[in-house]
Amino acid sequence: MGEDNQINQEFGNVSILFTSRNDEAYNLKCSATAYPDRGFAQAKSFDQFMELIME
Repeated sequence: MGEDNQINQEFGNVSILFTSRNDEAYNLKCSATAYPDRGFAQAKSFDQFMELIME
């Protein structure tokens, strides 16, 4: 639980879809959807998510 008993959602719901063709990367799709509910703390930005996975 985070501030004011809100759940820390970090980046929200994260989805990563990777597609390859002939053993080569073809498509990479990343998305993050935050819960706007007052029971959840504000999510971190998508830019922060991308920085984290690109380390």
